[in-house]
Amino acid sequence: MILLTEVSEIEEFYRIKLLFEQKGILAHYGNQDSARTYGVFHPVGKYAIYIMMDEQFEDAKQLLIDESHIAENPIHVSEVEQASHKSMANKKIINTLFYIVLILILVLFFLFN
Repeated sequence: MILLTEVSEIEEFYRIKLLFEQKGILAHYGNQDSARTYGVFHPVGKYAIYIMMDEQFEDAKQLLIDESHIAENPIHVSEVEQASHKSMANKKIINTLFYIVLILILVLFFLFN
């Protein structure tokens, strides 16, 4: 993960975020929700934009200069999000099964003691 830039304008932040999603650049956005954490209505001073994959860093820099640039290694962000949601669902299932087994063990333990 490499810091690409920091922007102070919320409009610029969302413009870059949308551009990267459209062009297949996987990024992490820092300070995006910090204002809500502190109970403040106004956003924080700067928004950090990190590129998640080193091989996409040059493409991201070029996109900041020229929005028509075509990324060499695009990632379909929607596929990454779907995989993440699927992973979360699997974790939820595993946790549920764990608690069911634990309850069954406790019930059996109290029945036979």
